[in-house]
Amino acid sequence: MAGRAWESVSVPAWAWEREEARSLLQARDVPGLLRFAQRFGGASQTRLASATGISQGRISEILNGRQTVVAFEVYERVAEGIGMPDTARMLFGLAPKDVTAFTANRPPAPPGRSGRSAPVRPVA
Repeated sequence: MAGRAWESVSVPAWAWEREEARSLLQARDVPGLLRFAQRFGGASQTRLASATGISQGRISEILNGRQTVVAFEVYERVAEGIGMPDTARMLFGLAPKDVTAFTANRPPAPPGRSGRSAPVRPVA
């Protein structure tokens, strides 16, 4: 086994840049992403279970197509458990963990584009 069951899964950064990863993320293909983590992170079903908080039996059912993932909370746990970087999280439909990394260099919104049509005035 590549690591102890209680360690988080570590998929190399270069693996997340592969077209295969992009396709799995955009399709929200959880079984495919779990297999991806097994292949590139050396994760067993037990290790995936430990890292995601999903039972090993349920991981097996997901991998074999007997169980589907639809709950947002489970998508989050999978993303956390397989160490999904922020760019991958966004392709997967989740918010990045470090929002400032994606908003810090943005110029301010032009006047009238901030969701308000006029300046806010205090009410007397």
